[in-house]
Amino acid sequence: MNVRSELRILMRDRQFLGIVGFLALILAVAFWSGHNEQSDLRRRAQVAQSVSAEQVSTLQQNLRLADQGLGDEIRPVPTSPSVLAATTNPYVLKQNTRLALTAVGEADVRPSLVRLGDPFDPTWTYDEIVSPLALASGRFDLAFGVVVLLPLLVIALMFRLYSGDHEAGTRLLLESGQHRLWKILAIRASLKYLLFTGSLGGMFFLGVGLTTGGIPLEECLRWITFCGTYILIWFLICFWVCLFRAASGSNIAVLISIWALLVIVIPIGLNAWVSNPEESLAKLEVALEYRGVLEHLEATPEMIASLEASAGIPPGSAETSTAAALAMRQFAIKQVRPQMQGLQAQAIAREKQLQRLGGWNPAVSLNALLAKLAGRDPESFRRFERYLSQEHARRQAFFLKPRLIGARMSERDLAEIPRLGPQEEPSGPAWREAWPLGLTSLILLGIVGLGVRRQL
Repeated sequence: MNVRSELRILMRDRQFLGIVGFLALILAVAFWSGHNEQSDLRRRAQVAQSVSAEQVSTLQQNLRLADQGLGDEIRPVPTSPSVLAATTNPYVLKQNTRLALTAVGEADVRPSLVRLGDPFDPTWTYDEIVSPLALASGRFDLAFGVVVLLPLLVIALMFRLYSGDHEAGTRLLLESGQHRLWKILAIRASLKYLLFTGSLGGMFFLGVGLTTGGIPLEECLRWITFCGTYILIWFLICFWVCLFRAASGSNIAVLISIWALLVIVIPIGLNAWVSNPEESLAKLEVALEYRGVLEHLEATPEMIASLEASAGIPPGSAETSTAAALAMRQFAIKQVRPQMQGLQAQAIAREKQLQRLGGWNPAVSLNALLAKLAGRDPESFRRFERYLSQEHARRQAFFLKPRLIGARMSERDLAEIPRLGPQEEPSGPAWREAWPLGLTSLILLGIVGLGVRRQL
């Protein structure tokens, strides 16, 4: 068999060229959507930072007036530690990887821009500046295109692998040659896989270069390897179905059923299996308990003494009303922290259970890998929560003593407010984390190999 002649025939095949063109359209829309989402996120971050900078500038001017004795009528009082803490509270932009635009759909459930606060405080909410137009247009990203739509393109390429020649009357001509029919079909399928995956890789590099201004080589190679293995799985599934020598209509019905099962039914079923419908109610109960502690209990001398000790001031030197309010808030958070940690532990357990149950499913496994490559996986979000908690604690420690003693704040205090520390950059998935995809492809390759040997 002449591989070059088969390659020339394939390159002239209008169906193949049309499918590659549709692949280009999917990637173009996905990169456009991801680029718009990232641009909108940066714009919102810039707006938030400019608003915060304007507030700080106004506060600085008011502090100067207060130092000159001219700011007594300014409201809110600029020299108050509480005003200084609230006015300078920054927005925090989550650190993602350089491939963040490839999985923008994860931003629907995990925030990327928030006001600094304690995630274990039940009253703290994600104060993200959301664009209603962005939400209305939906989230079509590259991860969705690869996981859900690319298998359909593979099915379109492969469902007539055997039945096409049989229905066109050229099967007997192929069998009369010196090479076995299934060997010819295997070479054709291999050429289609290589050209299809090569087209995907080339378009991906081009899209990343145009939308990010650079190409992170290692991350891109991992993305192409993971996706290439996923595509190989679908090529092997299609080849295996064609081994039964059914008609084209039967082939496409079976393959679409397999696609719906692996890509839609099983992932939705797994999500429903591990989901906890009572989680929202549990969060509400924790918030109500927190409110109840604040409203129905009063600060004891022991609570106030503990708060004064943590601030490093002598016992009894704090303002009574302020110390009581802060002590009660600290006590209320301690009371509900175990429940908040329990809710987080339940969420982590569900994520791990979903990973265990869905690891054998190539669609679930690939989606997890692509989300991690983009820095939008659950573990990355947990690191972001820990970062927020640490930075919030640093700011709280800075403002605690001035608030307790009723200190008069100045420009110097404004300059000494702790700045945000650097975030830990999300680490992409290691090569070994793709073992479910590799194992599935090897198993399917063995099954297809045995089927071909029987046909030969």
